[in-house]
Amino acid sequence: MKSVGGNVAPIPIMLYDGRWGVEGLEEDTMTVLTLTIHTLIFNIADFFQGDALNNLIKPISDLTPFSAKE
Repeated sequence: MKSVGGNVAPIPIMLYDGRWGVEGLEEDTMTVLTLTIHTLIFNIADFFQGDALNNLIKPISDLTPFSAKE
């Protein structure tokens, strides 16, 4: 969301020419992967019945972000 003339307006995550619409997103791999997974789930959910989709995404939801050792 972005404030434009005192109103909050939605902004695209990716622009029509392939550039990121959100500043700094190109450096945030975990957010990009999460958005990609959620987009795929949203688009394929209608093809599954019952808990079939939940069974497929359960292993993904159990993943934790990688943390570099200091």
